[in-house]
Amino acid sequence: MSDIVVYTNPTTLENKKDLGFEECSWKFKRFPRDVLPNNKIYFATRGMVRGYFFITRIDRKRKMVFWEPKSWKEPKRLFLFKEKTPCKFFGGFRYAETVIGRR
Repeated sequence: MSDIVVYTNPTTLENKKDLGFEECSWKFKRFPRDVLPNNKIYFATRGMVRGYFFITRIDRKRKMVFWEPKSWKEPKRLFLFKEKTPCKFFGGFRYAETVIGRR
């Protein structure tokens, strides 16, 4: 079971938080093998981790994870978060423990 972090631009993140959709998704070039439903997908933009969604389902064949926009949580006092967690740009995904630290 592993949480993941993706880095994107602010506009894409706002689109993923759009409550007009019942479900949103993220497609990977290389699917994170340890991710499962109920894991978190964190989003980083402009050098900071901004928050996360709870993954509701995965489609390994299409290399996609899905979540409900209403599950968005911003970091206030989450495990190792202070207010915002710094995060340099990267492509693809990273496992959360390598970006944020262990719980």
